[in-house]
Amino acid sequence: MGAFSGIRVTRWISSNSTPTILKKDFTIYPNPVVRGNSIQVKLALPQPGDYKLELINTAGQVMLIQPLFIQTKEQQITLYTRPDWSAGIYFVRISAAGSKKIFQQKVLLK
Repeated sequence: MGAFSGIRVTRWISSNSTPTILKKDFTIYPNPVVRGNSIQVKLALPQPGDYKLELINTAGQVMLIQPLFIQTKEQQITLYTRPDWSAGIYFVRISAAGSKKIFQQKVLLK
């Protein structure tokens, strides 16, 4: 199976009626990560403020919710994975209240 490497992806913009998924505003490393270890999330968001981070599995189950207060446009946070989570692809999703913009990246748990 191939490995993800914290690659920045160009924007994918959907119609106005659905949220806009932005994929270039943060990077995740290491990627892949061994279950039970931490993930570093380097953020480069458009503006400081209140955000919500979610870690979601491919079945759509939210595994982790963490409120974020971003004080500067660029910031780094640490997420801790659990050893009892299943191996596979997960999505790190960051959103701001009142905004249709969703920042999303994939991470592979081994």
